[in-house]
Amino acid sequence: MFSKEQKVSSPKRMPDFSYIQKELLRNGVNIKLLWTEYLEECRQSGDEPLMYSQFCYYIQQDEQKRAASMHVPRKPGEQIEVDWAGDPARITDPDTGEIIPAFLFVGVMTYSQYPYVEAFINEKQRAWITALQR
Repeated sequence: MFSKEQKVSSPKRMPDFSYIQKELLRNGVNIKLLWTEYLEECRQSGDEPLMYSQFCYYIQQDEQKRAASMHVPRKPGEQIEVDWAGDPARITDPDTGEIIPAFLFVGVMTYSQYPYVEAFINEKQRAWITALQR
C-alpha cells in the first residue's frame, strides 16, 4: 500500500501516491482516512511517518505533477454545466421525523464559476426542468 522505496531527505516513509490516487476516487474515502491507514502501516513496520500536513503537501505536489490543464476561452453567460450531484442528502421532516432523500441539482456558470444548488425530492423530468428554469 505505501512505498518504502520513496524517501524524503529525512528517514520518513513516503506514501504510495498511485494507491492514494485510486483510493480517493472511491466513495467515502478522504485524505484523513488514508493518512490514518498510513500511520498504522508505519507503526507496524517501524518506519517514521509524515505528519498530516506533510502528508497532504506531498499528495498535493504529486497531483500537480500529473495535472493536465488548458485554457478554454469562454464568454460570460454563454454556458452552464449542470448535473445531479453525488449521493442524496437526507432531510428530516420536523413534524413526522421521517427521513426524506434530497437530490441536489448543481449548475455552474462556466465563465464565472458561480454555482446554483437546489435540493429536490426526486430526479424526475419535472424537477430537472424546474431546476434549469431557475
